[in-house]
Amino acid sequence: MKKLTNNVWFKCISFLLILSALLSGILAVLNTVLFVPPEERTERALQKIYGEAKTIDDIVLDVDNGDEAYTLTDCGKINKIYKIGNDTLYQAVGEKGFKNGTVTLWINVSLKDGKLVISKVVLDSSVGQSFIGSLSAAFFDGFLVDVTESYEKGKFTANPLLKDNADVNFNPVSGASNSGNAACNAVNTVLHYINQGGAK
Repeated sequence: MKKLTNNVWFKCISFLLILSALLSGILAVLNTVLFVPPEERTERALQKIYGEAKTIDDIVLDVDNGDEAYTLTDCGKINKIYKIGNDTLYQAVGEKGFKNGTVTLWINVSLKDGKLVISKVVLDSSVGQSFIGSLSAAFFDGFLVDVTESYEKGKFTANPLLKDNADVNFNPVSGASNSGNAACNAVNTVLHYINQGGAK
Protein backbone atom coordinates (compact mmCIF):
# COMPACT_ATOMS: atom_id res chain seq x y z
CA MET A 1 0.00 0.00 0.00
CA LYS A 2 2.85 2.32 0.88
CA LYS A 3 4.35 1.76 -2.56
CA LEU A 4 1.04 2.66 -4.16
CA THR A 5 0.64 5.91 -2.25
CA ASN A 6 4.21 6.90 -3.05
CA ASN A 7 3.63 6.25 -6.75
CA VAL A 8 3.80 9.41 -8.86
CA TRP A 9 0.81 8.38 -10.98
CA PHE A 10 -1.29 7.71 -7.90
CA LYS A 11 -0.47 11.14 -6.51
CA CYS A 12 -1.32 12.83 -9.83
CA ILE A 13 -4.63 11.02 -10.18
CA SER A 14 -5.54 11.71 -6.55
CA PHE A 15 -4.73 15.40 -6.97
CA LEU A 16 -6.82 15.63 -10.15
CA LEU A 17 -9.79 13.89 -8.50
CA ILE A 18 -9.67 16.24 -5.51
CA LEU A 19 -9.30 19.26 -7.81
CA SER A 20 -12.21 18.08 -9.96
CA ALA A 21 -14.46 17.64 -6.92
CA LEU A 22 -13.48 21.08 -5.61
CA LEU A 23 -14.12 22.81 -8.95
CA SER A 24 -17.47 21.03 -9.34
CA GLY A 25 -18.52 22.36 -5.96
CA ILE A 26 -17.44 25.91 -6.84
CA LEU A 27 -19.31 25.74 -10.16
CA ALA A 28 -22.46 24.49 -8.44
CA VAL A 29 -22.34 27.40 -5.98
CA LEU A 30 -21.69 29.94 -8.76
CA ASN A 31 -24.52 28.52 -10.85
CA THR A 32 -26.92 29.00 -7.95
CA VAL A 33 -25.69 32.52 -7.14
CA LEU A 34 -25.47 33.81 -10.72
CA PHE A 35 -28.58 32.14 -12.19
CA VAL A 36 -31.07 34.69 -13.55
CA PRO A 37 -34.63 33.31 -13.75
CA PRO A 38 -36.56 33.87 -17.03
CA GLU A 39 -38.96 36.32 -15.35
CA GLU A 40 -36.12 38.58 -14.25
CA ARG A 41 -34.51 38.43 -17.71
CA THR A 42 -37.83 39.52 -19.22
CA GLU A 43 -38.12 42.39 -16.72
CA ARG A 44 -34.60 43.53 -17.65
CA ALA A 45 -35.52 43.39 -21.35
CA LEU A 46 -38.65 45.50 -20.77
CA GLN A 47 -36.56 48.05 -18.86
CA LYS A 48 -34.08 48.14 -21.73
CA ILE A 49 -36.80 48.63 -24.35
CA TYR A 50 -39.11 51.04 -22.57
CA GLY A 51 -36.77 52.64 -20.06
CA GLU A 52 -39.22 51.78 -17.28
CA ALA A 53 -41.11 48.88 -15.77
CA LYS A 54 -44.02 47.62 -17.88
CA THR A 55 -46.87 45.22 -17.26
CA ILE A 56 -47.47 42.43 -19.76
CA ASP A 57 -51.17 42.43 -20.69
CA ASP A 58 -51.23 39.08 -22.44
CA ILE A 59 -48.77 36.25 -23.05
CA VAL A 60 -49.40 34.95 -26.57
CA LEU A 61 -46.43 32.57 -26.58
CA ASP A 62 -43.71 31.72 -24.10
CA VAL A 63 -41.48 28.65 -24.41
CA ASP A 64 -40.63 28.99 -20.70
CA ASN A 65 -44.30 28.19 -20.03
CA GLY A 66 -44.17 25.07 -22.21
CA ASP A 67 -45.39 26.65 -25.45
CA GLU A 68 -43.88 25.52 -28.73
CA ALA A 69 -41.68 28.08 -30.48
CA TYR A 70 -42.83 29.52 -33.80
CA THR A 71 -40.20 28.27 -36.25
CA LEU A 72 -39.26 29.46 -39.72
CA THR A 73 -37.00 26.81 -41.26
CA ASP A 74 -33.43 27.93 -42.01
CA CYS A 75 -34.17 31.39 -40.63
CA GLY A 76 -35.08 31.47 -36.95
CA LYS A 77 -37.71 31.04 -34.28
CA ILE A 78 -39.84 33.10 -31.92
CA ASN A 79 -39.65 32.08 -28.27
CA LYS A 80 -41.83 34.75 -26.69
CA ILE A 81 -44.70 37.00 -27.78
CA TYR A 82 -46.12 39.50 -25.29
CA LYS A 83 -48.89 42.07 -25.70
CA ILE A 84 -48.15 45.34 -23.92
CA GLY A 85 -50.73 48.04 -24.61
CA ASN A 86 -50.61 48.77 -28.36
CA ASP A 87 -47.31 46.93 -28.69
CA THR A 88 -46.45 43.33 -29.45
CA LEU A 89 -43.05 42.33 -28.13
CA TYR A 90 -41.22 39.39 -29.68
CA GLN A 91 -38.14 37.52 -28.53
CA ALA A 92 -36.73 36.00 -31.70
CA VAL A 93 -33.65 33.90 -32.40
CA GLY A 94 -31.94 34.38 -35.75
CA GLU A 95 -29.95 31.50 -37.20
CA LYS A 96 -26.99 31.25 -39.58
CA GLY A 97 -24.67 33.60 -37.76
CA PHE A 98 -20.90 33.26 -37.58
CA LYS A 99 -20.02 29.52 -37.47
CA ASN A 100 -23.76 28.72 -37.54
CA GLY A 101 -24.29 30.53 -34.24
CA THR A 102 -27.37 32.52 -33.31
CA VAL A 103 -28.41 36.04 -32.34
CA THR A 104 -31.41 36.63 -30.06
CA LEU A 105 -33.26 39.94 -30.28
CA TRP A 106 -36.21 41.65 -28.62
CA ILE A 107 -38.33 43.19 -31.38
CA ASN A 108 -41.10 45.61 -30.49
CA VAL A 109 -43.89 46.11 -33.04
CA SER A 110 -46.16 49.06 -32.27
CA LEU A 111 -49.52 50.21 -33.57
CA LYS A 112 -49.12 53.90 -34.42
CA ASP A 113 -51.74 55.95 -36.29
CA GLY A 114 -53.30 52.76 -37.61
CA LYS A 115 -49.99 51.41 -38.88
CA LEU A 116 -47.78 48.60 -37.64
CA VAL A 117 -44.17 49.67 -37.24
CA ILE A 118 -41.10 48.06 -35.77
CA SER A 119 -40.38 50.63 -33.06
CA LYS A 120 -37.43 49.10 -31.23
CA VAL A 121 -34.91 46.28 -31.68
CA VAL A 122 -32.44 45.40 -28.92
CA LEU A 123 -29.90 42.62 -28.50
CA ASP A 124 -30.72 39.96 -25.91
CA SER A 125 -27.90 37.46 -26.38
CA SER A 126 -25.82 35.56 -28.89
CA VAL A 127 -24.13 32.19 -29.31
CA GLY A 128 -20.72 31.91 -30.94
CA GLN A 129 -20.63 35.48 -32.27
CA SER A 130 -17.13 36.86 -31.70
CA PHE A 131 -17.85 40.31 -33.17
CA ILE A 132 -21.37 40.84 -31.84
CA GLY A 133 -20.22 44.23 -30.50
CA SER A 134 -19.97 45.43 -34.10
CA LEU A 135 -23.78 45.49 -34.29
CA SER A 136 -24.30 49.15 -33.47
CA ALA A 137 -27.39 51.14 -32.51
CA ALA A 138 -27.48 52.41 -36.09
CA PHE A 139 -27.65 48.82 -37.34
CA PHE A 140 -30.61 48.01 -35.08
CA ASP A 141 -32.31 51.29 -36.08
CA GLY A 142 -32.14 50.03 -39.67
CA PHE A 143 -34.98 47.64 -38.80
CA LEU A 144 -37.40 50.39 -37.76
CA VAL A 145 -39.85 50.23 -40.66
CA ASP A 146 -43.58 50.21 -41.38
CA VAL A 147 -44.76 46.58 -41.58
CA THR A 148 -48.48 47.28 -42.03
CA GLU A 149 -48.65 45.63 -45.44
CA SER A 150 -47.14 42.28 -46.34
CA TYR A 151 -43.86 44.18 -46.68
CA GLU A 152 -42.60 42.41 -49.79
CA LYS A 153 -39.22 44.08 -49.39
CA GLY A 154 -39.20 42.94 -45.80
CA LYS A 155 -36.48 40.35 -46.08
CA PHE A 156 -33.56 41.99 -44.34
CA THR A 157 -29.97 41.02 -45.07
CA ALA A 158 -26.53 42.22 -44.00
CA ASN A 159 -24.86 40.37 -46.86
CA PRO A 160 -22.95 42.98 -48.92
CA LEU A 161 -23.28 40.77 -52.01
CA LEU A 162 -27.03 41.44 -51.98
CA LYS A 163 -26.93 45.19 -51.38
CA ASP A 164 -28.13 45.97 -54.92
CA ASN A 165 -30.90 43.35 -54.89
CA ALA A 166 -34.25 45.13 -55.14
CA ASP A 167 -36.04 42.24 -53.39
CA VAL A 168 -34.29 42.67 -50.06
CA ASN A 169 -33.70 45.43 -47.55
CA PHE A 170 -29.95 45.77 -47.08
CA ASN A 171 -28.95 46.65 -43.53
CA PRO A 172 -25.15 47.06 -43.56
CA VAL A 173 -22.86 46.24 -40.67
CA SER A 174 -19.10 46.70 -40.60
CA GLY A 175 -16.95 43.69 -39.73
CA ALA A 176 -19.66 41.27 -38.63
CA SER A 177 -21.87 40.52 -41.62
CA ASN A 178 -22.54 36.93 -40.46
CA SER A 179 -23.74 38.08 -37.05
CA GLY A 180 -25.68 40.80 -38.86
CA ASN A 181 -27.38 38.19 -41.02
CA ALA A 182 -28.41 36.21 -37.92
CA ALA A 183 -29.92 39.40 -36.49
CA CYS A 184 -31.69 39.99 -39.82
CA ASN A 185 -33.04 36.45 -39.69
CA ALA A 186 -34.53 37.09 -36.24
CA VAL A 187 -36.40 40.11 -37.62
CA ASN A 188 -37.36 38.22 -40.79
CA THR A 189 -38.91 35.47 -38.66
CA VAL A 190 -41.09 38.04 -36.88
CA LEU A 191 -42.08 39.61 -40.23
CA HIS A 192 -43.04 36.17 -41.53
CA TYR A 193 -45.14 35.53 -38.43
CA ILE A 194 -46.95 38.85 -38.84
CA ASN A 195 -47.50 38.29 -42.55
CA GLN A 196 -49.01 34.89 -41.80
CA GLY A 197 -51.64 36.61 -39.68
CA GLY A 198 -49.89 36.27 -36.34
CA ALA A 199 -50.27 38.57 -33.32
CA LYS A 200 -50.60 42.19 -34.37
